[in-house]
Amino acid sequence: MMNSIMSYIYTLVFFAIFIAVLEMILPKGNSKKYVRLVSGIILTYIVISPIVSILSSVSGVKDNITDGIETLNTSYSSNKKIIGQEQYILNLFEKGVEKDIKNRVEDCGYVIDNVEIKYNLNNDNEITDITYVSFNVIDRIEGKTNDSDIAVEKVSVDVNINKEDKKTQTSIELSTQEKKKIKESICNVYQIDLDNVYII
Repeated sequence: MMNSIMSYIYTLVFFAIFIAVLEMILPKGNSKKYVRLVSGIILTYIVISPIVSILSSVSGVKDNITDGIETLNTSYSSNKKIIGQEQYILNLFEKGVEKDIKNRVEDCGYVIDNVEIKYNLNNDNEITDITYVSFNVIDRIEGKTNDSDIAVEKVSVDVNINKEDKKTQTSIELSTQEKKKIKESICNVYQIDLDNVYII
């Protein structure tokens, strides 16, 4: 940087001295006017050239910043799409597991609702294992349940039932043996501990 400034000053001083000497040597007349005009234009160019180069480098920096912002926007947009796709895949996985659990419990002779699952993800957002399953058993399917496993249902009649109570009162009473049978049908497939399957 310092070398370029010194070079600029030497060029400016040298050219100014050269013009002064040239004016002293030239005779008076029309040719002296033209030499002054040309030398004035050249001197003006020498004075302005560093300002022009600074402005062009600033516009280059501006272009670099603009390109950087566009790259960041493109990267953000593509990351947003990837995140959206990953979330879509996770939603599909959850729905698939929910449907499979419902089918397995139906095979045991029960209808379930409000299935909720939790799972672990690795650093690449891939599902590693299912850690938690919960659901409500809302009914028995006739002909599929073993009569010896059926416990007597508790029947309650309530005139003032609000929406939250309706959800809990649709669940049926199950014996310990029935609960174990349902839990085992899920645990064997998804490799979950019995303690992590909740029948609400």
